[in-house]
Amino acid sequence: MRERELWRQLRDTLKSDWLLYRIESSITPGFPDVVAIYKETGIVCFIELKAWKGANVIPMKGAMHTSQNEWHMAARKADANNYVLGITKAGTYHIGQPDGMNFIKWMRLYELKDIKEVLLKWM
Repeated sequence: MRERELWRQLRDTLKSDWLLYRIESSITPGFPDVVAIYKETGIVCFIELKAWKGANVIPMKGAMHTSQNEWHMAARKADANNYVLGITKAGTYHIGQPDGMNFIKWMRLYELKDIKEVLLKWM
């Protein structure tokens, strides 16, 4: 699956409760792919989309580019709600909260719709 398809699935899953914006920018390297605003509270979160084509498991090292690691490290220091949503070659979804090269939290989602509960719990 490509990131574009992962974006469509995420958008369709969250659109009733979230305002979602896909950002593609070469001007701000490392900025996440999606800005999501929870309609009920206005809380903002940032989601980096990853489609790991060659892996049946999530690569914990080298999962993101250097500029992405730097952005997430700065975001965590500012106590931002920033996440990585990935899908493996095997079709399993995973969500994590990165802190640069490391992940503070990481979990497998059995279905993409489970992301709703996880995001609200982690924010």
